[in-house]
Parts: sequence; C-alpha cells; structure tokens
Amino acid sequence: MKKKETSPLQKYLDEVKNYLKPVISVNRNFLCALKQDLEEYLDTHPDSCFEDFVEYFGSPESVAMQQLDELEEKDIRQIAKRKKIRILFLILLLFFLLASIGYIIYLSTFAQGTETLTLEVSEPEYIDDSVLE
Repeated sequence: MKKKETSPLQKYLDEVKNYLKPVISVNRNFLCALKQDLEEYLDTHPDSCFEDFVEYFGSPESVAMQQLDELEEKDIRQIAKRKKIRILFLILLLFFLLASIGYIIYLSTFAQGTETLTLEVSEPEYIDDSVLE
C-alpha cells in the first residue's frame, strides 16, 4: 500500500503545530493565518518545496518560537490553569471509577454470601393444670 505523500505546505504546518502543541488552542487563529500566507506563497511559487518555505518564512521551530514569544503572560497562566483543572478532573474521575468498581466487586462478593434467617414464633402451648395434679 502506497503511503500518501504530504504536500510541502502541510508538512510545514504540521511541524509548526508540533512546536505549538502546549498552547495550540490559543494559536488556532495564528495557524489559520499562517496557512493562508503559505497558500498565497504557493500561488505565486507553484513549484515550491518544504525548503522554500523554510527559506522564505523561517524554520518551523523559529516561527513557532516567535509566536510563543508573542503570547502574553496572562495567556500562558490561563493555559497552565486549564491544564491543572483537566488533570484534577481526570484524577477525580479515575477515583470515582475505581470506587464504583470496588463497590460492585464488594456487592458481588459479599452480598451474595449473606442469607436471611427468618424465625417463626408460635404461641406457647399451655399445660393444663389439672393434668399435673
């Protein structure tokens, strides 16, 4: 099976995205603008290859680093806070999942072993006193 060859444009974008993974949600607009710039460059230079993009725009790493430098400290803190909240949520979800599994195992193991004992109390029989005399 022949592997689909990626275009130089897509290869360049993918490498920039790799460097921006930690803050990708903040950089979606940047990536769309970069893709548009790359497409415009490709329209004027149709035979361009990956190296041409690197020569004109810079290396994917330098483009990503430039974008990261432009992020405000507030954005970086917000990203870190969201990441902590996600991690906390996943830990709590895992805890409740494990607790639920433990409870189900407890019920299936110990609850089936218990039996109910029912005692019937009958009226006591009275001995006739005349028989005793």
